[in-house]
Amino acid sequence: MPCPDSSPGVAAIVERNAVKFALVALSALALTGTAFADESLNAVNAELNALYAKVLSEQSSQKDKDALRAVERAWISYKDKQCVFESGSASPPSGAMRLDCELRLTKARIDELSHMICPGLGASVCNPH
Repeated sequence: MPCPDSSPGVAAIVERNAVKFALVALSALALTGTAFADESLNAVNAELNALYAKVLSEQSSQKDKDALRAVERAWISYKDKQCVFESGSASPPSGAMRLDCELRLTKARIDELSHMICPGLGASVCNPH
């Protein structure tokens, strides 16, 4: 509702600026969410890397270490391709979908590696986040 003493031109300017402000606010919110997801992914990747190093160090033979390295390389390739596929299926491709996919698959890999250290126990027991 326009101010009682304002002309129609002033009301239109106020309305246009309100829409611009809303768009700027939404853009800032989207960037903040992406920054948070980036930080979350960095933290989850650090956790995965530490756990992988622990599992690798617990392998008793070079053959087992080499096998684990090969599995990890294959998993990284799978994760990258799966997340490109999932985010590329959106039109246009979504960076947020890619981050979500990477977080989801990396957390699942942490759980898998945790089971190698503590068979039968979940990641929250064996490798608390």
